[in-house]
Amino acid sequence: MQASMSRTEEKISYDWSQTSDAVLLIFRASKVVKSGSDIEIDKSSVDVSLSRPDCPDYVMSSRLPGEVNVRSSSYTFYSDRVEIRLVKASPGEEWRLPDRSGTKKDWEKIASTIPDQDKGSIDHVLQSIYENADEDTRRAMNKSMQESNGTVLSTDWAKVASGRVETYKSTES
Repeated sequence: MQASMSRTEEKISYDWSQTSDAVLLIFRASKVVKSGSDIEIDKSSVDVSLSRPDCPDYVMSSRLPGEVNVRSSSYTFYSDRVEIRLVKASPGEEWRLPDRSGTKKDWEKIASTIPDQDKGSIDHVLQSIYENADEDTRRAMNKSMQESNGTVLSTDWAKVASGRVETYKSTES
C-alpha cells in the first residue's frame, strides 16, 4: 500500500491488520468530525479525509495491493479512532502491506523460531520477539508498555521515541 499523506499538528497515526477475507485500517485520532470527513473506497484504492476542529484535515490516498469488494467494505467512526474494513475481492489472498516504519517484518520467520510447546502462550511469543529484536525495537516495546500502563505495545521506535505513549482506553463495553 503506497500512501501519500498530509499530517496535522496533533498527529493521526494509522495501523492495519488482515485476516484471510479482510484488511482493517485503524486511524487513531480524537475529535474527528464525521460530517466533515470523507472516506471513499474503490476496488483498488481508498481515500481518507478526516476533519477535526481547529486542525487542518488529515488526508491519505492509497492504492491497494489487491482488489476489494466495495459493497461489503465499511467504515465506523469512534470517539478515539476511525476503522475502515476492506473486504478482499479474493478471500485467502495475502496482501503485502508495510508496517508503519516502512520496513517489512517477516512474522512467519519470527514465529518459526518459537519452540512448538511455547506457541500457545502469548507471553512466550512476546518474549521471543523481544529476544530476537534489535535495540530500537526493544526500546520501543519497553517504553510503550511502561508509559501506557501495559495497554499499548509498539515495536516502532521512530513512532514512540518522540512523545509519550498514552494509555489506551476502549470505548466499547
